[in-house]
Amino acid sequence: MLKQMFMLACAAVVAPAFCGDWMADFDAAKAKAQSDKKPLLVDFTGSDWCSACKSLEAAVLNKPEFLAYAKGKFILVKVDLPMRAQMDPALKQKNQALVKQYNIEGFPTILVMTPKGEVAGGFVGAKASTDAVKPVLDQAYENAKALVKAHRMKGSDEEQAKALYDVYQAMGREVRPCAAALHSEIRRKDPQDTLHLVGGEQDVRAQAQELEARTGEKMFSMTGQQILDIVKEFEPKIYPENRLSLLQVKMTGLLYAAESVEDMNKARDILLKDAESLPEMKDEVMEQIRHQFADPAGTLKKMQEFKAQQQQH
Repeated sequence: MLKQMFMLACAAVVAPAFCGDWMADFDAAKAKAQSDKKPLLVDFTGSDWCSACKSLEAAVLNKPEFLAYAKGKFILVKVDLPMRAQMDPALKQKNQALVKQYNIEGFPTILVMTPKGEVAGGFVGAKASTDAVKPVLDQAYENAKALVKAHRMKGSDEEQAKALYDVYQAMGREVRPCAAALHSEIRRKDPQDTLHLVGGEQDVRAQAQELEARTGEKMFSMTGQQILDIVKEFEPKIYPENRLSLLQVKMTGLLYAAESVEDMNKARDILLKDAESLPEMKDEVMEQIRHQFADPAGTLKKMQEFKAQQQQH
């Protein structure tokens, strides 16, 4: 599928304790966050190999305007896993454990956490500017405060579970897998699942699996219209969490069905309109669509050549 579409650190001989405005040791950063009573902003990165990580740093994380904004709110820490740069083995081992602990599936992942290390929000992937990340990080900052407040509640487990659930729902769906500890805590406090945390996620997951089973690699043997028929079937019932996947399938169907530059331009307009339903990733997705259709004649030619190759097989 086309999911791959939507996905300069300080490289030292040995990773230092600090890298400019960013700390390099997560435990030290947590201690400072607790002392300063500030949330953490954690950049999971591959500084010397991940192109999206380098892009995010150049466009956002190293910019004076971002540092001025973030240093007033957060303790900044990088969890770096370089491939080529030498690194203190103990720190590398700790960082590998953190990637596993927080279910990091792609770099860069930016997580806002409470001073105790509880995930409150964030985002995945490169962004274009400080203005593009501030709304997400502002929400995550408020989520972190709400998490601390929820843990200090003196009410019942049901009341605390609801407060924690509200935070979980408020964070972006792309970083919810990183908040597995919060998910488990809500389940412990709401064993009857009155908040429908499990049922809702199971339904979303089942729908995603059904969409993948109906499309996936099978799309390469379908016509554009057959793909679009599947999209039409799913669109009225699609969960918000699965809209991006459906949009990727729709893009494939429109590209397969296109027979002219005019068709390509119509496809671009349809997809840009659909991207409006992805508020958390709208700007990034729209930019990817514009890039994909920047040369409609060239893309059309490549698609026609690809379809011809598939028919030969």
